[in-house]
Amino acid sequence: MNIRFLGVVVVGLLVAAACGGSNDDEPATATTEPTATEVAEPSATATEFPTPPPPEPLTATETEYLDAVAGLIADFTDVVEAQRAAIRNLWPTRERFFAEFENYNVAAAILLSAEVAKALEPPERFADDHAALLAWMESVEDWVPTRDEALASEDLLAFFATSGEITSDFFVMLVHSDAVFCSNVTSGDIARLCSETDTQLDPYTKAMRLINDEFNAQFMARSGFPPAMTDEETAQLLLLRQPAIILAFEAAITALQDIEPPEAFSADHERHLQGWTDQLSLSREITVAAEDGEIIYFFDELIPRSQENACSAFRDASSEFRTLIDQPDPCP
Repeated sequence: MNIRFLGVVVVGLLVAAACGGSNDDEPATATTEPTATEVAEPSATATEFPTPPPPEPLTATETEYLDAVAGLIADFTDVVEAQRAAIRNLWPTRERFFAEFENYNVAAAILLSAEVAKALEPPERFADDHAALLAWMESVEDWVPTRDEALASEDLLAFFATSGEITSDFFVMLVHSDAVFCSNVTSGDIARLCSETDTQLDPYTKAMRLINDEFNAQFMARSGFPPAMTDEETAQLLLLRQPAIILAFEAAITALQDIEPPEAFSADHERHLQGWTDQLSLSREITVAAEDGEIIYFFDELIPRSQENACSAFRDASSEFRTLIDQPDPCP
């Protein structure tokens, strides 16, 4: 599932082996963009930026190291994919969820990768990234007792709430890692989190993509709901997730307000900012719905509204701005 124009509810790396809407086997999505007024498309050709120097080419030692790390990450993400496939092949009752969490133990796979990672000697260029990866892996070890307790008591709420935090930490680590490190050790949708550090991007594009990526690192991991979860549990999970999501929206809005866009993109920038503001308002409405236990309203009203707004704003944006943001078309 792709990351949307302003963020999308997606299956988290550890959180959702097969998450979907409440009592549904399709993943729930929620994105928000404003219904924008029509404006003339700007021409980005009038805005020129100096081209930064390309990154230093990789040495043989650096390439060998990155290949090794990519293999370690693939070892546990492959377990996630196998778990997801197993659950999708059968109706995901609570019993099936817990059985597959035991059959495909992602935490154990991460800890096995951690042991190998500790033995690697990172090149100086990637020493900080290696330290950050090891720190995250060690945090997974701290999480294991909580995971085991949640599974033993068959507590879906506790399992998904705590694993979401672990997943978010992984995504944040990637967002702030070296671009070459990130792009060489990840693949698929997760690799999109590496885009903001591309040294060939102009300053405005780089800043805009960083805002999106920092938000998605927080939002991706706190999205999706297992069909086996009751409405009451779904409401409780929303309430546990919403404070961090709202903070992520507020941080994105503040960052956008602090950026001075090139004149060619001033209208697009203002519309984009309004989209984040509208999404924040919707997120607060989601909190109220969860507090009131209005889960049907959340799935049947709030999510469709956000999807319609996202599609409208994407189509109203200039083609140059769409390219700059580098987000897939959210329209059905």
